[in-house]
Amino acid sequence: MDNGFSNMPKWLTSNSERLWTLNQGRPFYVTPWIKGRNLEHPEDYEKLGQALASLHVTSSRFLSNDAPFYDHIGLWKGHDRLFRKRMARANQTDIRTRRWYKKFGEGCNRFSDRSWTKLIKPEIVNLLKKEIIHPALIHNDITSYNIIISDDGGLFIIDWDRVTVGSIYVKIATALMNTTPFNSVFIYSLLKGYEELHPLDPNERKLIEL
Repeated sequence: MDNGFSNMPKWLTSNSERLWTLNQGRPFYVTPWIKGRNLEHPEDYEKLGQALASLHVTSSRFLSNDAPFYDHIGLWKGHDRLFRKRMARANQTDIRTRRWYKKFGEGCNRFSDRSWTKLIKPEIVNLLKKEIIHPALIHNDITSYNIIISDDGGLFIIDWDRVTVGSIYVKIATALMNTTPFNSVFIYSLLKGYEELHPLDPNERKLIEL
């Protein structure tokens, strides 16, 4: 504020003297500065899994089934249609993009077809319907940059501005993709931590895999 940063919001002071602000009608509070490091060890990922499970299990207890549910499947269908349309028009794009589509496009389409075939199986459809009846809060932006391991070993998740109601299975898969760099040890540790609070049955594991 002292340096005249142009995008600085108007900070207000709560009764407890914590700073807060409103952004599009939603309140955001300033937390103390957290000194720490990024995710590095299997136990860090286990703590992350526990934190995600805690959020999902706790929030599902008080959310009603009329809460607006973020439609990830619909979003994926839109992305898939757009990719295939761009694939069909690849010859009209620049050389670099055309080469990429030529090398990877068909493989992406085959992978997509295989995934949609599995997603329409009755056990997966029923699982997704059940999730809408018992919704949970999701952070919606779990990345390595938004996880801090503090100097005393605690795990903190920051940047909650995108929190919403949505699919926990989609977001477990996204967290694995965004934080573990496809390291099997880290993947196992995150899932192990998650299942300590929320055990997953075979169909739930299959949906996360998809």
